[in-house]
Amino acid sequence: EPLHAFGMWLLRMSACIRALESEVPTLLLRYEDLTSDPETAIRKACDFLEIEFRENLLHPDQNEYWRTQSFHKTWGQSPTSGKISTKSVGQYKKRLTAEQISLFWHTRLTPLGLAMFNGSYDNPAEVMSALGYGEENKSESSVPFKLDVSTRDTAQALAEGWLAINHHGMEQA
Repeated sequence: EPLHAFGMWLLRMSACIRALESEVPTLLLRYEDLTSDPETAIRKACDFLEIEFRENLLHPDQNEYWRTQSFHKTWGQSPTSGKISTKSVGQYKKRLTAEQISLFWHTRLTPLGLAMFNGSYDNPAEVMSALGYGEENKSESSVPFKLDVSTRDTAQALAEGWLAINHHGMEQA
């Protein structure tokens, strides 16, 4: 369900921004930066973690641990299973339909959603801007989208249920 995925992305990215805005030391390392200039990105991570940069960090496929541990091979999580590359940047444009892209840019968190998850950003454009993406990454589509009645009704029922549970819990206290 794209709407659910977009909403979850919005919530997660809003949480990342809250972390960046907090007093807790947090590093923003964008995938695009890692793929376009791996050495600079890895050096930035090492500086943040206060560890020494080593050249072999740029070549995880040469690391004995990653080559030999079957757990990583089984689940396809080994760096040797595929290199990070710029090829995957922007893949959403090929994998999502124009209507899905339009739905993404029009996704909004409700006030209830913002309150439930202590969110501060309710739409993708604000999130992308806060994460340092410029207008060139914004690809609003003019394709109209429609939420079908069942999706809208389900969202409404969930919100009402959450409010009822929360209200009932407050009465108990």
